[in-house]
Amino acid sequence: MKKILFLIIALTSCLSVSAQDYKNILTEGKRWKVLVRHWPHEDLYLDFRVSGDTIVDGRNCKRITNDQGTTHTFAAYEEDRKLYYMDSGKPSLLLDMAVKTGDDVLGYGEGGNTTVDEITVKGVNRKRIVIESPGNEAVCWVEGIGSNIDKWIYGPEKVIGMTSYLIECYDNDELIFSQSDFGVTLGVNAATQDRKKFGTMYSISGMKLKEAPANGMYIMDGKKVLK
Repeated sequence: MKKILFLIIALTSCLSVSAQDYKNILTEGKRWKVLVRHWPHEDLYLDFRVSGDTIVDGRNCKRITNDQGTTHTFAAYEEDRKLYYMDSGKPSLLLDMAVKTGDDVLGYGEGGNTTVDEITVKGVNRKRIVIESPGNEAVCWVEGIGSNIDKWIYGPEKVIGMTSYLIECYDNDELIFSQSDFGVTLGVNAATQDRKKFGTMYSISGMKLKEAPANGMYIMDGKKVLK
């Protein structure tokens, strides 16, 4: 009886340690510098960040905002090592950090190859999932960081021909991860860019603007923006 009780306690402890070891992506103080590329428009750099809590359709979520204020803002949450965002009040899966080597990952085409390993960046060990499929850039998900590509612009904001790349990740303003740390080759070499660029802005009447107005509507990259 004592042996059985000991085994139960040991197993419970192992499960507890395993759960504690997992590094969440959505933590307060987390910030991601993202390059948005939409040919033929100019490159656009956005800073996404976790900005407190919010409730969507009765579900506790984190609010994700960016330095453009009114665009590309959404709610997201993590559960069972999966990252979801709320799409019209319903959860939509973005990342699954529970994926194992050889698993098929929906949405990345037939013939995909999924490998799972661990990388160490700035003294921190993190799980890495690499998804490769013929004719596509390698997709890489890293525990506590997120995706290297196309997981930053959602819903009506995502249009054909638009691609987003993670350039840097910060935790309370400390750089903890860079594009090169993913260890995969992308069709963009922007990790050394240190100047934030924004798309061309125009007033509703068609006049070119040097900066976004404090309030009202303007046009950026061919899209109307309301502040």
